Amino acid sequence: MKTGAVIMASGFSRRMGENKLLLKYKEKTFIENTADKVLECGFYKIILVTSHKEVEQIFENYKADRENFSVIINKNPDLGISESVKTGLRELRECDVCMFFTGDQPGLSRNTIRGILGKAGQNKIVIPKYLGRNGTPTVFGSDFFEELMELEGDSGGKQIMNSHNENIEYVEINDPLEGFDIDTREDYEYFISKI
Repeated sequence: MKTGAVIMASGFSRRMGENKLLLKYKEKTFIENTADKVLECGFYKIILVTSHKEVEQIFENYKADRENFSVIINKNPDLGISESVKTGLRELRECDVCMFFTGDQPGLSRNTIRGILGKAGQNKIVIPKYLGRNGTPTVFGSDFFEELMELEGDSGGKQIMNSHNENIEYVEINDPLEGFDIDTREDYEYFISKI
């Protein structure tokens, strides 16, 4: 099974007041933390979608060293998260499944990524649950790629999930810090205090 990954790194970080992807965790930026873990999980192809020059510069060396890793520029980030989804997925049409990551989830572990990916299939949607709450990264099988390519605005894949309840598989994750996404300075300070 060919597995693809899209790392979505085009957001505006409005609530943070600065680019949260460049915040540090374990001496690396959030986005490097995410990319490093994804790179260790055996994906056939990884696409990082960004609209930030600083993020693009961070990954210049990554592209040189790894044939399965590409950085694609999102030219229309103002169109919402759907634009990152579609920009990444266009590069992964030959894959059987695609896993979608956000760049602001530094607590996510390799084992969790592998555990979620292990449930994937062409006709499945796999969603992690952190203390009962749906989170990311999510996996969509290729049966849903056409629907993903029709998304608009900031809806992400939720409307597709709602239309295909029978295809959803949930994976329970015990550590809520793995699913903790960081949107504000208070979120960041809380997260750092807990690790």
